[in-house]
Amino acid sequence: MKNILRFTAFAAPVLALLLCTAVLQAQNAAPVISNILAFPDELNNRVTVTFDVADAENDALEIELRVSDNMGQTYLVDVSETWGDVGYPVSAGSGKTLTWQYNPVALTSGIYFLKIIADDRQPIDIQAIVNEVNPNNLYNDLEFVQGIRHYDAGLEHIQEVKDAIETRFTNAGLQTHRQDFSVGAFSGQNIIGRLQGQGNETQTVIIDAHFDSVAVAPGADDNGSGVVGVLEALRVLSPYQFRNNIKFIGFDLEELGLLGSNAFINSPGGKDAFETISGVLNFEMIGYYSEVPNSQSTPIGFNLLFPDAYAELTANQFRGDFLINVANAASAPLRNAFDSCAALYVPALKVTSLTVPGNGEIATDLRRSDHAKFWDAGMQALMLTDGANFRNIHYHTPTDVLDILDFNFMSNNVKATVATAAHLAGIRHCSTAVTAFNLITGIENPVHHNNINFTLQPNPAGNSTMLILNNIYTKFLQADIYNACGNLIMSKQIAPDAGNAANLLRTDALANGVYFVVLHNGQHKGVQKLIINK
Repeated sequence: MKNILRFTAFAAPVLALLLCTAVLQAQNAAPVISNILAFPDELNNRVTVTFDVADAENDALEIELRVSDNMGQTYLVDVSETWGDVGYPVSAGSGKTLTWQYNPVALTSGIYFLKIIADDRQPIDIQAIVNEVNPNNLYNDLEFVQGIRHYDAGLEHIQEVKDAIETRFTNAGLQTHRQDFSVGAFSGQNIIGRLQGQGNETQTVIIDAHFDSVAVAPGADDNGSGVVGVLEALRVLSPYQFRNNIKFIGFDLEELGLLGSNAFINSPGGKDAFETISGVLNFEMIGYYSEVPNSQSTPIGFNLLFPDAYAELTANQFRGDFLINVANAASAPLRNAFDSCAALYVPALKVTSLTVPGNGEIATDLRRSDHAKFWDAGMQALMLTDGANFRNIHYHTPTDVLDILDFNFMSNNVKATVATAAHLAGIRHCSTAVTAFNLITGIENPVHHNNINFTLQPNPAGNSTMLILNNIYTKFLQADIYNACGNLIMSKQIAPDAGNAANLLRTDALANGVYFVVLHNGQHKGVQKLIINK
């Protein structure tokens, strides 16, 4: 049995705070939002929001409003008609007010989450973030990941790796799920974690790697190096706020023909219908490095398709001492962004960039990873690779183990990816605060109307709180507790007539912060804010 504890040792704790302020390297402190309240006015189809916002440096602030109709999973409700203390510039202070004019025809009755974003527009030191990438973490994680991860020959370990990836995603505060898919006789699971964008959730940057291996190889380079690269990028990036989403994905069944990435693009549970993929950074073997002459070979016809790159190889005596950045023509902007970030933030990393004609139909060796499915779907994607079998002589063999890899090279590859993702996703120096309210419109949602009226005592709470029902309900109710980022943290069945013990919510495992308790029975719903302060 592998040591999973080693794999999860670097996982960041889940912080379920109402104020999801990033831990930033910049000396300038992010704004702090407090006392956020929402007051619906169904007669005039308005919601008035009051809040306080402080900024230690008294910077002019950009204030944004976002509203969610799905318990904070996405904030995509139309808020275009908003006025008051919103936009830029807004000064810090108490008693801030903004008003949202909603379209009652477009909304159903129910519980809504409302989020205020406060951004002081201060720059963030990308170099400091890049420098957080640690080769020791990559090594420690790969000690666990290496091992046969095959749907048949390595079933036990591939399940361990999937579980560990999911745990790491969840512990970092991502909205995490498994996408189940089947192709003929084969069944797979992609592991998808979403770092929610603060401002523009219709745009998504992806950092991915496939986690399966062939049946005979422990797959340290192919593609354990990619998996641990994703996890280290996650560790470094997840404490920060970004305007756009970042999705971290572990793809399954790549070795059977890119089945996982194809399912993500084309099957339920993968790509969200509302999102545009603005760039895919696909790790496909990023750990093998050699300064030995003639350690790098090329596919047949490479010299004809890429004469400049071939000339560089020749001048360098065909040493395998560089990262290969593979794009198609449509991905040229993404290729340029990666090259620029690598040169600026990781100057020690040599990058050779290749642009294949079309979608690489005449250069099939450069389609041999999950990026190709994104090309075929018209999305910008890069394959970031050490060259696979054209450099790594241990490719798809039992000797593909971590001792053959160069972790400084691997670390530099992750650093360049972190910098690129931070730029593409729009890192921002902001804080958020969330509240919830019930809205009654002319369009009734049968699951949402007729609220359950309840209170929580005590509130703020420590290790427990009691549900006090102000109406009599028969049968069972369910209490769901969400954090401020919309993640379901825990659930409990409530029996209203079974006495106080049945209505007690244990909160021992919850970190200090603000949560939302949703009580429902399939026909009725109610919501209360719960503050945990131990």
